[in-house]
Amino acid sequence: MRHDPKSYLWDIQQAAQRINSLTAETTFDEYNGDWKVSLLVERLFIIIGEAMTRLETHHPDIASQITDYRDIIGFRIILVHRYPEIRNQEIWEIIQQKLPTLLTEVTNLLEQP
Repeated sequence: MRHDPKSYLWDIQQAAQRINSLTAETTFDEYNGDWKVSLLVERLFIIIGEAMTRLETHHPDIASQITDYRDIIGFRIILVHRYPEIRNQEIWEIIQQKLPTLLTEVTNLLEQP
């Protein structure tokens, strides 16, 4: 099994970039009305959360450099185990307010030797 921190960071980066691609130039109403896109976004957030969980397990020093990394892990748990609590408005706010910071931080970590 791979435990290279860059592989986890790469998975997070790729999933975040895909979320951006799916939601760029989209309004909340469009996102909320397109169940295919919302399901894809949820799946990508699950990938981000799982990669972050593994990063924290194997490389806590690196995970701790990511803002709100524990919240990211917790969000995956909500998506997987407490799906009735999922609200598209909350996901949209995360996309708009938190995803840019995550993507910047992960990209910066990937650029380090």
